Amino acid sequence: MGVVGVGVDVVDVERFAAVLARRARFAQRVFTPGERADTSREVAMGVVGVGVDVVDVERFAAVLARRARFAQRVFTPGERADTRDAPERLAARFAAKEATMKCLGVGLGAVGLHDVEVRREPSGAPRLVLHGAAAALARERGALSWHVSLTHTAITAAAVVVASTETSP
Repeated sequence: MGVVGVGVDVVDVERFAAVLARRARFAQRVFTPGERADTSREVAMGVVGVGVDVVDVERFAAVLARRARFAQRVFTPGERADTRDAPERLAARFAAKEATMKCLGVGLGAVGLHDVEVRREPSGAPRLVLHGAAAALARERGALSWHVSLTHTAITAAAVVVASTETSP
């Protein structure tokens, strides 16, 4: 079974537990009977790696302002067009590049930053495309499919990347 999507959200567990305690029917409306009965389900997919990265948007914007060619060196023309060079959007894509390298078990500089590209689907969903050394390393590690989630505020940008052995539908 392949992963259809990856999403990240932060939930205050104590607050969520309080909602469940106050609203007895909430869990029935939100979760299937199987989810309520078994919270230890396994996913039938080979996960090659998981990477998470968070970028401080203000600091990233300062780097963009100080170094005129930084965006050209780090991002593909398509990435820059998709983001319209908005610092928070570029920061989220930078986080995706770093998270991808973490999935591959390497650090920043092991592959070219243009070798990890974040494209937008017609729906607006992000999609990873690997080129060159990054694609070769992914093949070597058995990563056939990539799943990415991006988020940003004016303060932080983050990305979660999952590499799996299953191909996406």
